[in-house]
Amino acid sequence: MKFDFAVVIPMANESQDFYPFISSLTNVLDKLECGKVYFIVDKVSKDCTRELCNSLSAKDDRFFTIWAPENKNVVDAYLRGYKEAYINKHELN
Repeated sequence: MKFDFAVVIPMANESQDFYPFISSLTNVLDKLECGKVYFIVDKVSKDCTRELCNSLSAKDDRFFTIWAPENKNVVDAYLRGYKEAYINKHELN
């Protein structure tokens, strides 16, 4: 039985490390043959992280980019991500 898990990742100012991180993450998802990733990006990010996340989400349906300008801190980002995962039928354990 496969478990289709979700990962919530707050993203801010990650452009320099984006591609190495995504490469590693994609390799894991490929090996497991399941999983979804929710990137939460907010106004703290001043580089092109949001655009990189959006581009990846447009090409690979395992990745979702959530723009959350209302976030005030990283806790808000996690809560927003968990909410999105729950709305998309991922169980919270």
